[in-house]
Amino acid sequence: MLLPIGQGIYRKYMFLFNFIHSLMQRLSERFALRGCVLALLALCTVCFYLRTAHIARSLPYPQHVDEAVIANPAGDILRHGDFHPRDFRYPSLPTYLAVAAMSVGFVAIAPELGAQQG
Repeated sequence: MLLPIGQGIYRKYMFLFNFIHSLMQRLSERFALRGCVLALLALCTVCFYLRTAHIARSLPYPQHVDEAVIANPAGDILRHGDFHPRDFRYPSLPTYLAVAAMSVGFVAIAPELGAQQG
């Protein structure tokens, strides 16, 4: 008898669920809970490390596929003073928000740059 796709998948994962459930029943409840909490904590720690390990390399801009589409027109606006983005793959608001954020960043770092040159 052929099973619909949903029932076949259900049986496949039901076997896995039953296996894990029987394994957890063999352990005491206290140890199982502690083990799950420790495993979850370890998983969160590893995920946090992988997310933030190389964050310094990508500053001041995050490494993202769409970074150039928004950051390059924003940089052109700051360099040339012309508020026409000339690229409309995205709406203009994200570009203008990037211009504002870059301006704040440049103003904040200006005293450090002046001290290095002077």
